[in-house]
Amino acid sequence: MFKTVVATLCAIVCLSGAVLAESVVHRGNRGEPDTLDPHKTANGWEASIATELFMGLTAAGPRGQVLPGVAQSWTISDDGLTYRWVLREGLQWSDGQALTSADIVYSYRRLLDPATASPFASLLYAIKNAEGINTGGANASSLGVRAEDDLTVVMTLEHPAPYLPQLLMHRGLPAPRHVVEAVGPRWARPGTFVGNGVFTLAEWVPQSHVRLERNPRFFDAESIALDALYFHPAENLAAAITQFRAGELDVVPSLPQDRLAWVEENMPGALRVHPSLGVEYLVFNTNRPPFDDVRVRQALSMAVARPVLVNNFLKGGEIEAYSIVHPDVMGNLGVYRPPALQSNDAGRLKQAEELLRDAGYDRANTLKFTARFNNQDIIAATMDVVARMWSRLPVEVELLGSDTPTLYADTRSGNFEVARAAWYPEAVDPSAYLYLLKSTSGPMNQSGFRNPNFDELLNQADREVDPQKRLALYRQAEVVLGNDQPVAPLFFYAYRMLVSPKIRGWENYNRNLHPGRFLSVTD
Repeated sequence: MFKTVVATLCAIVCLSGAVLAESVVHRGNRGEPDTLDPHKTANGWEASIATELFMGLTAAGPRGQVLPGVAQSWTISDDGLTYRWVLREGLQWSDGQALTSADIVYSYRRLLDPATASPFASLLYAIKNAEGINTGGANASSLGVRAEDDLTVVMTLEHPAPYLPQLLMHRGLPAPRHVVEAVGPRWARPGTFVGNGVFTLAEWVPQSHVRLERNPRFFDAESIALDALYFHPAENLAAAITQFRAGELDVVPSLPQDRLAWVEENMPGALRVHPSLGVEYLVFNTNRPPFDDVRVRQALSMAVARPVLVNNFLKGGEIEAYSIVHPDVMGNLGVYRPPALQSNDAGRLKQAEELLRDAGYDRANTLKFTARFNNQDIIAATMDVVARMWSRLPVEVELLGSDTPTLYADTRSGNFEVARAAWYPEAVDPSAYLYLLKSTSGPMNQSGFRNPNFDELLNQADREVDPQKRLALYRQAEVVLGNDQPVAPLFFYAYRMLVSPKIRGWENYNRNLHPGRFLSVTD
């Protein structure tokens, strides 16, 4: 009898332990965040955390589809210029204070305030007077975002923006005015943090982890399976694989090229490989000689043998890129390849040498410059391959590696000659790529490129309501970039990741957004 009672008690205790075990996912992230203020995040690894801590008017679904966020519904006027967003009732910040339409209006004004210095503010220039406010020429009260009542936000645009609901999954995230104004710039830190997302900020240990915990005041908290979500900086991918095998990481965000075959053989159940809309490219600083000379930019781009880079070196499903715009977003127009990049390698190399000679460079007077990149194994190796291709010309390049935040800060401030860059579009639309080269895009236009014809083509596309005519305008803009080469596209990514088989809800698709809201874990 005694043994039976003890056995029963043990079973109850063990069952309770299983029930109480914390459900957690440990994600490798591409870098160490500098800020989690949603209006100041400057890169993807910060934004991936911010979108867990805050939710905008719309939200991303498990395959990147647009879902209602804090807005339960919205309507769009026939001319595409007015959005009427209806908020959910009973919304709260994580400290219990009510979240209303006034908070949404404040957040858009703060994001576009030049004092905030949001690097992505130009993404929202479709909103009426947003550009004027962000550049200091208009008052914040003129912004085309207003509260009709506590549950209704009316947004007026400068031009139709069919991609807007996609964009607002990431941009225009709300910030708590009552905390921002009370605490100051460091409000988005543990202890003072307040958000409205699926998770709230529990711990931030630099170079170790950011721990998020389920937000009990999130409007759909009962449906969330995870108790906590960790983000660990994982720039050293070889070390990240070791952590994955030890069970310390559940997700490795990328794989070194030289480990891919080994991973395929040894961890096939964890390997995820699928196409991406992201693009790898080189940025030329067009404000700094000699890269203000189009002949130099063209020559360096022409010397890159993209098929060799993709098929002989990377060998991971990447696609050659000749335009910064992924062909999958160009409808029936498909791939654009500039004439200068169409001939075979020998032909392009001959043309490139002639261009450099015309620009004043030959074997007796070589072109010397530095090329910047961030210190990840595969990126460094890729840049080494590109440098060897350049060495076939009268070129001497010094490769300079740095940590990722330093590289991004320098490229956005113009402190470089040539730099490696990457972009994952904020919406599945050509404008999400091409705006990177528009003269009004601020720090996002890292090359400093200015071409009035290019700008006008983008402006015309903004005003065009016919989808096919709109695409045709974007194609014309691609032609301008192909001729001027302010950036040299290299390849479109394929995602090569490790995802623990215990994770459920992790979908493979070309945008690679994986909200913790839809994840769960099994034993």
